Amino acid sequence: MNEDTWYTVLQALPTTIDTPLVIFDNPVQALSWIQLNNFETDNFWIVTNNELQYWVVAQEVGMQLIHMGFKRTIVIPPPTPPQSLEAPGDEKV
Repeated sequence: MNEDTWYTVLQALPTTIDTPLVIFDNPVQALSWIQLNNFETDNFWIVTNNELQYWVVAQEVGMQLIHMGFKRTIVIPPPTPPQSLEAPGDEKV
């Protein structure tokens, strides 16, 4: 990881951290992590400064990082295929 990027993120963090700070290789993974943990997507931002690492940060940290050269990434989740209403093994008679 680039030390300058890490240092920039550390500068933006509040002195007491009560939210997670995680890094992903792509924005879809980051969004999936937010959704799997039942976090509000409005409270967490996905930001990047080099499109190689996507940081999931709290909104207030994200705002500071934007002023430090990061970009917020808005992710549109990939479509999910429709699921059958029938359970596997159900038979039609």
